[in-house]
Amino acid sequence: MRNILSSSRKHDYVRANEATSVFLEEVELVGGEPRSSHELFPSPYSSEFDDGALKPRPRRRPVNLCAWIALVLVALAFAGGLAAGLARRGEAAGGDALAISKNVSAAASSGAFGSATDETRQLCSWAGLVLPEGAIIPSAYNLTIHLRPDHFVANAQNAAGTFQGEPVSVPANQADPHLVIISFGNTSLAAGHNITLGLQYQASLGVMDGLYRSDPYAYDNPNGGEELSSVMLVTQFEEFGARKAFPCFDEPRYKAKFMLSLEVPKQYTALANMPQTSRTPSQAGSNLDMATFAASPIMSPYLVAIAVGELHGHWALTSDGKNVTVWSAPRKHHGLAYPLQIATRALDFFANWTGVAQPLLKFDLVAVPGKMGAMENWGLLLFDETRFLHDSAYSGSRGQWLSADVVCHELAHQWFGNLVTCADWTQLTVNEGVASFMEYKCLEAVAPEMSAPALFHLATTPEGEALGVHEGPHARALQADADALSQPLVIPQDAADAAFQDPAYGTIVYSKGAAVLRMLEGFWEAALPGSFQEGLQHYLVSHAYSMATTDDLLASLLHVASQGVNSASLSGPAQSSDPSDRGIQTLLDASTLVSDACALALAGQLSPEAALGIATAAAESPAADSGFGQYLLLLPVLEELQNLERLLQGNDSCIADLHKFTVRMLEGHVQRLVASLGTRIEAGPQDAFLNNLSKGNVVWAAAKAGDAAAAAALCQLFTNSSARNSLDPDWRGAAYLATVAQPHGCQQSADAKAAWSSLLAQWEGENDITTARSALYALPAAASLEALKATLDLALDLQSNHAKPASLQDAPTLVHNVAQSKAGQALAWQYLQDNWPAITAKFGTQGAYMLLAAIPFPPTQVQYDSLAAFLATGKE
Repeated sequence: MRNILSSSRKHDYVRANEATSVFLEEVELVGGEPRSSHELFPSPYSSEFDDGALKPRPRRRPVNLCAWIALVLVALAFAGGLAAGLARRGEAAGGDALAISKNVSAAASSGAFGSATDETRQLCSWAGLVLPEGAIIPSAYNLTIHLRPDHFVANAQNAAGTFQGEPVSVPANQADPHLVIISFGNTSLAAGHNITLGLQYQASLGVMDGLYRSDPYAYDNPNGGEELSSVMLVTQFEEFGARKAFPCFDEPRYKAKFMLSLEVPKQYTALANMPQTSRTPSQAGSNLDMATFAASPIMSPYLVAIAVGELHGHWALTSDGKNVTVWSAPRKHHGLAYPLQIATRALDFFANWTGVAQPLLKFDLVAVPGKMGAMENWGLLLFDETRFLHDSAYSGSRGQWLSADVVCHELAHQWFGNLVTCADWTQLTVNEGVASFMEYKCLEAVAPEMSAPALFHLATTPEGEALGVHEGPHARALQADADALSQPLVIPQDAADAAFQDPAYGTIVYSKGAAVLRMLEGFWEAALPGSFQEGLQHYLVSHAYSMATTDDLLASLLHVASQGVNSASLSGPAQSSDPSDRGIQTLLDASTLVSDACALALAGQLSPEAALGIATAAAESPAADSGFGQYLLLLPVLEELQNLERLLQGNDSCIADLHKFTVRMLEGHVQRLVASLGTRIEAGPQDAFLNNLSKGNVVWAAAKAGDAAAAAALCQLFTNSSARNSLDPDWRGAAYLATVAQPHGCQQSADAKAAWSSLLAQWEGENDITTARSALYALPAAASLEALKATLDLALDLQSNHAKPASLQDAPTLVHNVAQSKAGQALAWQYLQDNWPAITAKFGTQGAYMLLAAIPFPPTQVQYDSLAAFLATGKE
């Protein structure tokens, strides 16, 4: 995740240079809560963190001052977006005053947790303002958040508070709609003073950021009768969501302690970063409890987290006694056992590998319905439930990999990102690039059956699903770096805004960051074994509880390895392209050769005949019959052939020839894989895992190209799967796609429309999330324009008339998949143009352009002119 605010910006009303700090006391948020739950067994963890696990470097003692600045700044902005401007003024009669940015637009309340208007989602023109360097140093926050279902309303005018225990003036109406001036009367805000401030305020929920509602989920009524429905109340604060939920100095460098209390209905589980120290009946009502949590170590505000709702959990202990609890909606607890196992092992691995013990004594990991991605909040990690949960009966090898991968990534952040944090968002690589590198170290240790080196090298996904930004970082980094607009890992301050808004920037930060570190490791370890690991250990100890840059990271690596490494390795972070090594040593190198040849052909720098010759040689090599070869040699070829077919749209003759080539190339592999249906694969665990991960892609590619035997086998799998869990999950995606597409070879007893409707019903009625999403992602494979139009209606749900519309995270992927064919691309493009006002109203401007960017437009002059004309109309 990336911040679009540049911390280098200056603004007109930064006037103070004095170093001060802040203690926030009794900050209150009036909010909402899900409707029903039962309290689960308490987890047996301590209420303290291990402050002696790692001592921070000596740092300047912060002085308490001016909490009200951030307090009002963020609290009043919560209703309408974000605020970041701050200044100290001395013009007010009789004493000092503070000028604070705000947005006073209101958000309507509806539902159990309320909702936000579109204004809440928009970035305002003044959003680039940031806190002045060194003017304020936060010390600690004491937050009391009231979660009540009927009070989530935005009221930016209704604020009151105290300064040093005395009331202060918060004027209700001021001339500048983006500025509040708080008068401190006769009190002078001298530098170096310790100041305690308090504020009461009301705020509304965000949409996928700030404090927000999850997607709804059903659960059993503990009193019997009809099932109940609820949502979780969770947080997403990276990069600038904390200021939308409570008053704070919302930049990574402003680390402080956080002391949190939550007032919640009795029946709900309440979680925060730190262990719960007490839970007592609230004076506000007999159905409410006040849950109080231990003080945190100093950390950045974006790492503060809350999760409240009807939850089911399982717990275990690490080897050094730290509690690990995994949580989900009650009906999905069957998917918790595997991530719990991985999380426990991963925490042990990172503690041993880094040599640095975690200061926290508990870690909660929560599967959140409808969440986009995952978030590494210190001690309370939040995940998209579709990636986090894994049940081998339903989610197969890919589900196993995704679960282990995302758990390893987010737990890597507990050291690289939480303990040591990027100095600002232009330095995000020291968080995300290092965590993406370390997640594969973790996978290799805690899930050796997966072959982490192969997964680092290349990522695959069942046809139609989207890849994450840290899956297969080697190939993803090379692909991103091949673009003419490639960016370095560290973005110059004057180019930060443009870089952060580039959709490819996430791949640069995550994948390229990991790939460059992997290359440095190989180079440095060859010169001085053990130096790279020792360098990262030095980095953690040197910058614990503080901030760091890529220069700091490289300095720590060189501190250990300076005797065996030359300066040539230091150019990577400042370059837009990767260093090169032309030797071929392993199957991984052969995989890169295949990808490079196809990429060069698509770029016009190698003849198509030469590239296809290399592809054929790879496919026909004996190595390609193994799981490793199938994954590393065949999949790159299939991906590039798909790219080539997209470029050939409109040239039916060339596409027909390409399909014939594909069928011939894959014929032997299809026969081998189809013959193995229903039989045990006799291979080593890594080879079998990679075979299972890729076999559906291979057979579906052949079926789509016209291989009747491949199509018949896949359609028969679907026909024979009478029970919902009788279909091998590693074949399920391909079988669903073939059933909807009905390629040559499938029996035509059931028409394509009926097959599409069958999978739509499965999406709407299936409780298992992985099975349901397989059905959802198969819908765009339909050949008829009627079915594709219905898929777009489901994806965007502009009329709100679907029983179970696609989630916000799935909408761009579905639009992209509908547009894979020439007819589908034209349909999706026209659909977005015809419905643009409704799309922007629902998804916001940024979301609408994400949907537009999901369409794979062919690089033709006609298409360019069409896009240019659309954008020239000033669409917002």
